[in-house]
Amino acid sequence: MDNLEDLKKRIDELKYKIYNHKLFCTRLNIQQVRYFMESHIFSVWGFMSILKSIQFNLSTTTLPWTPTDNTRNGLTNFINEIVLSEESDYIEGIGYTSHFEIYLDAMKEINADTSQILLLLKNIKDDGYIYEHVNRLNILDEVKAFIKFDMETSISGNLPKLVGSFTLGREKVIPNMFEHIILSVNDVASTSKFITYLNRHIEVDGDRHGPLSSELLEKICSSDQDMLLSYQFGIKSLKLRLKIWDKISEDLCIA
Repeated sequence: MDNLEDLKKRIDELKYKIYNHKLFCTRLNIQQVRYFMESHIFSVWGFMSILKSIQFNLSTTTLPWTPTDNTRNGLTNFINEIVLSEESDYIEGIGYTSHFEIYLDAMKEINADTSQILLLLKNIKDDGYIYEHVNRLNILDEVKAFIKFDMETSISGNLPKLVGSFTLGREKVIPNMFEHIILSVNDVASTSKFITYLNRHIEVDGDRHGPLSSELLEKICSSDQDMLLSYQFGIKSLKLRLKIWDKISEDLCIA
């Protein structure tokens, strides 16, 4: 049976693999950046569903409104602060926007294909979320598996699973991960909005969202069982990300 120390070591091993992945060890040309973004956009989108699910499960979402323990223990404040930035940030030169939409704009700036993410969003608006919408997309199978994991985790409403995927699989990894990505793309023409997206995440995740997400993890996972579950889902998220990056590296013939 897993113990927490073993799971923490596994998280560290996966983070090391992500930070030192061969995909970002050399400069990417514009075609390679496009190919990466066409897959990574689905992770950006899935992140928002996980984030909003945490918010729904920590906040009062019914009317009439009533206070809860979370309005006084800081959890509602923590998650609302993160949502405020991710869903409605103010970026100089761009205005108010979600980070997902900045990413979409960055894709358009370098002529990356946005058709599949836009098709998924349209189908969800029309019919709700169903597996078939994902299965029919013309994207990597590894990306489809990541989408399904994010959505299953989001829909579950299970806070230890959610905060594990969010904190351990995203917020505690993103700043260092994006710093490595920037080194591989910052001399590529026409990537200004992509660099803006990456730098904004490095700034807010490292300085504020990372510490807040750690507090969420500690407060939500008050039992050993919850903490184990949280780490297990953080590991699942990181493994799925690595599979995507391995496949992209293979397709781009990056040694």
